[in-house]
Amino acid sequence: MRIQRACLALTIALSGLAACSSSDPPEVAHRDDAGTGGGGGGGKDGSADVSVPDSAAPDAGDGGGMDASVAAVRLGIEPNPPPGGSATDQLESQLDVLAAGSRGIPLVRRWSELYPSPSQADAKVWARLASTAELIRNAQQQTLFCLAVVNHEQDARPSGLPSDWGAPATLAAADALVDTTYATFDDELGYLAVGTDVDLFLAQLTSAQKQGFVAFAKHVLSYAKSHPDKPAMLRVGVTITSNGIAKGPTPELSELLAASDVAIVTYTAVDESFMARPASTAAGDLDAMETALEVEAGAALPIVLQEVAYPSSEEAGSSETKQTTFFDGLAQALSARRAHHPFVGIRSLYDADPSTCAAEAQALGAPGNAAAIATSCSLGLRRADGTPKPAQASVYQALATFATP
Repeated sequence: MRIQRACLALTIALSGLAACSSSDPPEVAHRDDAGTGGGGGGGKDGSADVSVPDSAAPDAGDGGGMDASVAAVRLGIEPNPPPGGSATDQLESQLDVLAAGSRGIPLVRRWSELYPSPSQADAKVWARLASTAELIRNAQQQTLFCLAVVNHEQDARPSGLPSDWGAPATLAAADALVDTTYATFDDELGYLAVGTDVDLFLAQLTSAQKQGFVAFAKHVLSYAKSHPDKPAMLRVGVTITSNGIAKGPTPELSELLAASDVAIVTYTAVDESFMARPASTAAGDLDAMETALEVEAGAALPIVLQEVAYPSSEEAGSSETKQTTFFDGLAQALSARRAHHPFVGIRSLYDADPSTCAAEAQALGAPGNAAAIATSCSLGLRRADGTPKPAQASVYQALATFATP
């Protein structure tokens, strides 16, 4: 893998020489910068366009020179670093997943992480994102970027905004968030997601609060879709859990799906107690989501899988063998359903550290829940010490399977 990583880094570096006019971090856009870009028609200012083959375009497989009957599936691994990893470790993770054959890279950031205050972007966070975007762009691959305005059950807005989701200050801050996103990414941005598991957040609100959040989310979707700097082939949507889709979307979710280009889904194959479901469940779960969208939501949208995950921990009722079986089954299920899932993100390269897992369990409404923490801490293809689990070989084989078209 080190040799592959080194070769990939050299290839990307050579392909990006013409595109790199400066090593300085990119400027962070502010609200009054909107409308000054190029509409997604070329490279960022000061950089040359990187030619992207048909197989790397968001709609590859829907037509063109390859067999149109075989739809493209952009399968990739979330490039999280090992616990306690440095910036160098983060870069190595990104190079690792690209060297392994990842064609779609999922990235998720909380709004409060991107903007610590409503009008102040974190320049360092955005600069790191710009570097990641450039790496993906030079590799001629694609990313899904999730603006986590909510994080599971938690409100992820910067402190200092009004509680009303429809307040002018909140909408202006959301517009600035989209502005900066488009100033940071280019045509490698294939999907823009709004919120992480918005169904979990909506479920705890009053009727009036639900209406307010839905109106806010629709505003963000509309602004993102009509923005002059929107990449030409970008598709936008809200992120919903697989259960939120499969059980039949609520009226609020149906309204949000109707305003979306695609249905964006997080799919962790565990039950309501955070225990692993049968390792053979992938095909049935994918079919259940598709049926629910077609029958109950009335929207035959492509289902973008922002993240697919399965634990390996015995505390979550699983094992490394079961995790491998799940991903083997997922690959088989996707092969028969290519046209329905244009982007699939695998969570994740490394197991997470206990503090991160505990924070996620709390965001999921299960603070201190041992199974929830065990699940969150065992979703990686590699253990926390960096050694690979058997599932890594399974996913790497799937990456080869979906390398074309």
